[in-house]
Amino acid sequence: MFQFTETLNAILAENDDSLLAEALGDIAKARGMTQIAKDAGIGR
Repeated sequence: MFQFTETLNAILAENDDSLLAEALGDIAKARGMTQIAKDAGIGR
């Protein structure tokens, strides 16, 4: 999880919405949407 946090912090510092959207998509693919929803306590 630390790797994702560090990456997202760097992207947020760039203030680039398209880069952020791409990164979130990549993270979702890497972790799987079901797992992300489970970790967040929400239904997919």
